[in-house]
Formats: sequence, C-alpha cells, structure tokens
Amino acid sequence: MKMKLISAFTTSILFGSNAQAESISTNNSDLSIGVLLINSSSEYLQGKNENSTMPLIEARWKTFFISGDRVGSFFSGGDHWLLALTTGFDHVGDKDRGDSDKLADMRKLDTVIVAGINALVESSYGEFSLEVSRDISGGHEGHVAELSYSYSFTSGSWTASPEIGALWMSHEVSDYYYGVREVDARIDRTQYRPGSAFIWSIGFGVSYDFDHHHSVTLSGTINRLSNRLLDSPIVEKADTEGLMLGYSYSF
Repeated sequence: MKMKLISAFTTSILFGSNAQAESISTNNSDLSIGVLLINSSSEYLQGKNENSTMPLIEARWKTFFISGDRVGSFFSGGDHWLLALTTGFDHVGDKDRGDSDKLADMRKLDTVIVAGINALVESSYGEFSLEVSRDISGGHEGHVAELSYSYSFTSGSWTASPEIGALWMSHEVSDYYYGVREVDARIDRTQYRPGSAFIWSIGFGVSYDFDHHHSVTLSGTINRLSNRLLDSPIVEKADTEGLMLGYSYSF
C-alpha cells in the first residue's frame, strides 16, 4: 500500500497550492524538491514492514505539472475547482506482495502504469478530490476510482489536515493484486477471484513551513480492506498502517 500513501501525500501538495483558476492561465512556474521517509506495513500473508526513502519533486509550468510519480496537465478550472489529465504508477496493491517468503513462488507482478482524470473541489466545508484511472500498460487492464475528503486547519506556519477516503477497484485489479489463479493454487492456497472491491482509508497530516522555502510534513494513514480482499488466502490482515516524514524546498 506504499504507493497509495504517497499518492495521497503528493496530491494534497499539488492541488493545495494550485486550486485557483489563475494557476491554469498564467505563465507562473513553481518548483520544489525534497525527500520522503516511509514506513509501511503489509496486508499480505507473512508480509514484511517496509522502510524506504524516495525523492519528492513538485513542479508546474503553465498548465503542466509533475507531482510525485504523477505527470499531467490541467485542462479546465474555476475559482474553486480544477480538472487534470494525469499518468503515473498504479497506487492500489503491492506488486512484491510484501516481500513475503510464503508467496515467493507465485507469478511475478509487473509495475502498472495508469492514466486518468483528477478532479478537485474546494469549499468552506473542506476539499473533495476524485481520481478515476485505467491501466494503460497491459498489467491488469482494470479501472480504479478514489474519492477523498480533507479539511485543513492553519495557524501561523502550522497546517493540520485530517482526511478520509474510499478506493474502488474493478475485478481485474483486485484479481491482479489479491487473487490466486489456478497456476498459483496449492493445498494451503486455494484458487480465489475476489471480484470488485473497496479499500477505505483515514489519515492525518501536520506540516510546518519556515523561511518561506522549507517545509516539513509528518503524516499517518490507516487503510482497511473490504471483506472480498480479506477473504483471499494470500491476505493476512484487514488493516495496514503507514507513516511518512517529508521535507521539501521551494524555489
């Protein structure tokens, strides 16, 4: 679930700094670089906790942007909403299945590239975001839709942002990451096809900006698998947790 955590983090940075119509029509550009320290647990059978370090790049030139692993372009917007076309890595499952020794004999999964539409709406009640994407690399050839809601509290240089979300995946996606095909079935690992399924999430982040250029963010997320995924013989637990510490420098 590591990529899903990164997606939520970088999307909030991107849209939080550009949710105005003039960000689409002007020639202004923005650039920030940084690093993410990530600790995440695994839902897979005997899956290992993972500690990793990843670069963080946020850049915008006119309507084009890079946000984490996403590349895209804004194509429409208003005072409090934006629409963008994006492409990047799939954020649903873990292609390494938590580096589980128990599942090492299963078919290898490829890195999946997706393309989709992102929408953001800001209001006095908070921020709503929606991403609808489809595999374009031939990995699982499925669809994913992710809806999230967050509300930011700001005091001086501090910002706190609680968030809730729901991710729906088509049967092709759930079968790719959580299913057991006939070739992988064993006596203690029965064949299983989950069908379409959900992942729910709740998170909280705190950021601090200083010197007009530096920003530090600490965030935590809990994800819960729906019963169709939990019933898979390669899944060990319904809940996974992730912690991220990020630093970025804005030019």
